[in-house]
Amino acid sequence: MEQTTSVPILEEPIPPKLHWAWVLALSILTLGIFYYAWMIVQGNWARKYDRSNTTLLLYVAGVTILIVDLVFDINMDAGSLDAKLEPLIRIFATILIVPAHFRLKDSIAEYSKKVGGPWLNPSGVLTFFFAPVYLQYQMNGVETFLRAAGLAK
Repeated sequence: MEQTTSVPILEEPIPPKLHWAWVLALSILTLGIFYYAWMIVQGNWARKYDRSNTTLLLYVAGVTILIVDLVFDINMDAGSLDAKLEPLIRIFATILIVPAHFRLKDSIAEYSKKVGGPWLNPSGVLTFFFAPVYLQYQMNGVETFLRAAGLAK
């Protein structure tokens, strides 16, 4: 009699799979464009994992503000009112993006515990300074565990 082993089905979405070094290299090569695009990919994963998570919304709002700022920056004079407001606009975008990084950090730690993976407590300092790259490193650790446990392909 053959014995079949059933592989548990993972109900949670698997984190995005891209090596952190690629995230860093592509961010440098694209002068930061990939950095912001990858934040949105990570935020989308967090929203799929937890529908009440606002990471994606904050990332999209922050990046949209930065894009609008860039468009106005191209068309403005140095002494105009827009030029004087530019630092405030960038600060506002940062106020939206930084908390999103920390919400994503918390989602990764919670996800890891929920799927029975390695217990993660991502660093707040590294999250603040290197968010998409560092958080992708953490996501890769969880994804590697899931593959080793046979829960992901």
